[in-house]
Amino acid sequence: MAAMEEASHIVESPTLREFLTQGDEVYLPLGEGEVSRGDEFTIFRDIKEIRNVGTGAVIGYHFDQRGWLKIKSVNGKASTAVIHEATTEIQR
Repeated sequence: MAAMEEASHIVESPTLREFLTQGDEVYLPLGEGEVSRGDEFTIFRDIKEIRNVGTGAVIGYHFDQRGWLKIKSVNGKASTAVIHEATTEIQR
C-alpha cells in the first residue's frame, strides 16, 4: 500500500465541467524534482484492500483505473498535465 499512499491527485482543471475526459488539462501538486515534462501517470480511484478471509492479512488491492495523463509542463511546486485517455468519466 505504500506506493498507493504516495499517489498524488488532480487538484483542479480549467475545464468547468464536473466530469473530466480525454483532452482536458489538469493541475497536479507535483513540481520540479518530482516529475518531468512527458512523464505519464495512471488515473485511478477507489482503492480497496483485498484480505485473506482466513487470516485477515492484506493480500492485494483493487482500484478502478480511469485513464492516464501526461505531464505537459512543470512550474515550481506544481505541474500541468493533459488527460490522454479516459476509460470512464473522471470526477473532479
